[in-house]
This record gives sequence, structure tokens and C-alpha cells, in this order.
Amino acid sequence: MIHTERWPRIRWILGAVSLAGFIIMSLLVAQHRTDWLDPPLIDAVQAGEHPRITQAAQVLSYIGSVIPMFIICLILAFMFYIRLRFRTELLLMLAVVAGSPILNSLLKWQFQRERPEIYRLAEAAGYSYPSGHAMSSVSFYGVLAYLLWRYMPGRAGKLILLAAAIVMMAAIGLSRIYLGVHYPSDIVGGYFAAAFWLTLCVAFYERRFGRTS
Repeated sequence: MIHTERWPRIRWILGAVSLAGFIIMSLLVAQHRTDWLDPPLIDAVQAGEHPRITQAAQVLSYIGSVIPMFIICLILAFMFYIRLRFRTELLLMLAVVAGSPILNSLLKWQFQRERPEIYRLAEAAGYSYPSGHAMSSVSFYGVLAYLLWRYMPGRAGKLILLAAAIVMMAAIGLSRIYLGVHYPSDIVGGYFAAAFWLTLCVAFYERRFGRTS
């Protein structure tokens, strides 16, 4: 975990920024005012189409889907319990990862945005906003980074952990844009929604169980 006297303040700032970002993006989506973001970024991402990139995007998209990610979460939870003696930490991890698709389903039902009618390299069912893959990736890799932070040696180790989490979040989000199944605004909205969910869960966890020093 992040052990610094400034962490509670940072946590609340992250939560407030995430909530504000999601509200702003949701308003733009509801008012159909995302043309400044969606078409240019879709064109830029899909311009690099290549069979190998398509294969990589399909793998990332699969990894970022709910069932594979939850299976990976369960495997890691078992490993963390055996090697790191995680107990209450596993409750946080499972709550964040399992709660994310539930929250996503509620938000999709609220906004009911249809998926983009553009060049597609894959098919996807259901509504588009916010992206479930974006939410799952932030929830999973975010809580993973939070729990492993204190085990990483030195500043370099922590930076590598943070960078790896950010790269995976970004790669999964970009894969959905590349495959043509999401607008970029879906991804951004999903990132913000999941970041707020993560900070909310962490705040409740720390209030209930405290933080290990």
C-alpha cells in the first residue's frame, strides 16, 4: 500500500477528479458533443491496422473481459494468500474487481449509448458507454498496484509497478478502440468511473481495517 502522510489527501483528490471527470464526460456523451474526441482518435488508432496488431488487440481485449480477468483475480488472490498472507486485502481486491462489472451494467443501462457504427475488426453486444473493459482494467490493475506497492523495493520498483499498471490499462482501452467496438469517450468515461470506484473502495477499506505500515 502507499505509506505516506499525504496519501489520504492524494486519495481524496484522485476520487474527486475521477468523479468530476466522469460527470463531465457523461454530460458530453449525453449531449452528443464528443465529435472533437471520437472520430479523430478512432482514425488515428485504426490507421495503424496490421494483422499482428489485430491479433494483439484481440488478445488484450480477451484478457480485459470480465470472466478472464476475474479468473486471473482468483488465481492471484490464492497466490497472495499463500505467499504474502493477504486476508482482508483479498476482500478489497475481490470487492473492487467483482463490483466493477455490476457498476458498469448499471451505468450502461442508464446511458444506453449504442456502439459505434464504424469499421469493425470484432463484434460486441450491449451498450457502449462506459466501456466495461476500461472499467475492469482500471479496477483490476489499480487495486493490484495498491496492494503490491509496499512490497516493491525502492522508488524504482514502485515506478515500474505503476508504469506496468498504466500500460496495461491504456493497452486494453486502445485495443477496444482499434477493434471498432468503442468510442474513445467510452474508454475515458470508463477510466474515470472505475478510478472513482477504486478510490471509494480503498477509502472504505482503510477506514474499516486501517493501513499496514
